[in-house]
Amino acid sequence: MYKSNSNNALNLDLIEEIPLITSWEEVESLPNFKEKIDPKRVEIVDLVAPYDLRPFKKCSLSGCGTKHGDGFVAEGSDGSLFKLGGTCGQNFFPEKYQLLKNSLTQRFNEQVVRNEIIVAHADAALRMDKLHRVLMREFDSTPLRDWYRRFNKLISTGFEVEIMERIRIRAHQGRPIISISREVSDERMDRREKEIYEVSGLDKEYVSEDVHIISGLNAVKNYKKLHPGKLQKMLVECDEFQSIDPRFLNQDRLKYWLRWCASFDMKLSQLLEVATDCSRFYSNDNVIALRRYKRYL
Repeated sequence: MYKSNSNNALNLDLIEEIPLITSWEEVESLPNFKEKIDPKRVEIVDLVAPYDLRPFKKCSLSGCGTKHGDGFVAEGSDGSLFKLGGTCGQNFFPEKYQLLKNSLTQRFNEQVVRNEIIVAHADAALRMDKLHRVLMREFDSTPLRDWYRRFNKLISTGFEVEIMERIRIRAHQGRPIISISREVSDERMDRREKEIYEVSGLDKEYVSEDVHIISGLNAVKNYKKLHPGKLQKMLVECDEFQSIDPRFLNQDRLKYWLRWCASFDMKLSQLLEVATDCSRFYSNDNVIALRRYKRYL
């Protein structure tokens, strides 16, 4: 079993370099906030924080007063802070507004992602523990981590090559039902055969009957997800995630780990589902039926 070499997860606070504005009261209580500024006398210096608030309110530019909800806390050349809607920014400060908006939006989005990773990172050790418990969970007395070898041996040596290929085709086509069509005469049909004949709509000289539903058929196409190399990779990634410091990751690595966190629980669920299918396909009743009805696959 893989052993982690990482230290305990860091206890990190959320990054709040760019404030998250949740109300007009927060905007209007900021130090140096001004309800009205003259855009002819005060230039825009920076955008401090984005907001998307309701109800709509007038911007702070005198002579404008356009109502808006989506905008920015802006900093003026006199040190003041004021409300600035998107349309007003483009109309009154056409040269600087778009550049400042693009810069702040990029930094704010990065901060949001970085904080999501910080929150997820606090549970890094729990993820590793959860993965270990999944790998040790038993299906038919066999731990999940050992099912690849057991199942691979069955499908490699347990059936004739041609029969196994037919089973693979059925798995990819999603056809688990094995049916038999056999020739009968009207005189020799019993009641059940006549009922089957009437429902099937086959030629009157034949009757079709479902004789077996292949258990865990999806395992045939999915069992490689349990390959020891893939399980080892998941353990290594868990360990690596424990050792990162989200504060210093670049944008590409932030996005990588965000996707990894989002897919982690789904991957664990898939492992459990595949192992369940493997144990069902491997059952004695299922294997015996496949060998009995191999000519009808």
